[in-house]
Amino acid sequence: MSQSDIPLNDAEVQNIKQIIATFNDSSLNYLDLELGDLKIKIGKGALPNSDAMQSQSVAPKRSSSLSPAAQSAPSSAEIGSAAGVAQAALGADEVQIKSPLVGRYYSQAEPGAKKYVDLGAEVQADTTVALIEAMKMFNAVPATVKGTISKICVTDGELVEYGQVLFHVKVK
Repeated sequence: MSQSDIPLNDAEVQNIKQIIATFNDSSLNYLDLELGDLKIKIGKGALPNSDAMQSQSVAPKRSSSLSPAAQSAPSSAEIGSAAGVAQAALGADEVQIKSPLVGRYYSQAEPGAKKYVDLGAEVQADTTVALIEAMKMFNAVPATVKGTISKICVTDGELVEYGQVLFHVKVK
């Protein structure tokens, strides 16, 4: 059995399906991702040439090829309805800030630090309202709208899904 023939467990397959679904919903055209000794390359349309890929990637420990069935995006039945994860009634002048990816939600930069926003906080479109940690990478979540935080829908350290509602904002 070669290293590339090592089977993936169910959790790894589910994580790969989530990555593919998130990729398909993004504006990205190509993704070259390494998670430990697992390497995944997916793209929409033509992939970049191999010279460009080599200059942007780190040498892999193990490659894993996905079967054609695993390369397609999972159905909504497989991953659940992410849009319905935390839907709640909105006021006429409210919008939702949703998680841009699957990961762990953090309301502050580090333990003991000031929270990015509290209930009633005034935000601008570029205000960072939270961090989402995915694969040991921290991604800032911007408010994307000017207004006041009217509801916080998640708790610090909670695992969130792609598209899950994090905040309600009363638009100004």
